[in-house]
Amino acid sequence: VKYEWERKFNKALQKVRKEMEKRHMQELRQFNPDPSDKHQHNHSVSPVVGEGTSIGEQDLIPHATEENEKLTEAMDNLHREIQEIVEASDVHLEQTEISQSINLHNQVHHELQIMVTNIESVSSSSSSATTPTLMSNS
Repeated sequence: VKYEWERKFNKALQKVRKEMEKRHMQELRQFNPDPSDKHQHNHSVSPVVGEGTSIGEQDLIPHATEENEKLTEAMDNLHREIQEIVEASDVHLEQTEISQSINLHNQVHHELQIMVTNIESVSSSSSSATTPTLMSNS
């Protein structure tokens, strides 16, 4: 039962990991669009301030740079968090596999001990029956 639960848990953990990686990739694409899209976006931005004057791209650069820095920092933090989750998931999966291997080893060892005990008891009962015959021949 415990082994089955661990197996189901591992599958669920792998599913969560894949979903997190997928979400992370979507967020990366959202924050870092293709350069061709970025180029088109920069040319379309020139909001009107007053009578015939508009803010040029040079005026938007400091604000855009701050936004990019904040987005980059947020992305880095998200990436670090996802990496930590992935590493923890990997460690847990590895520990679970080791635990399952140990349990399997213990089961096999126990079954072998039972077999050896059975063989020894059969051997000793058959040898005690044959021992007097062997001794009388000697």
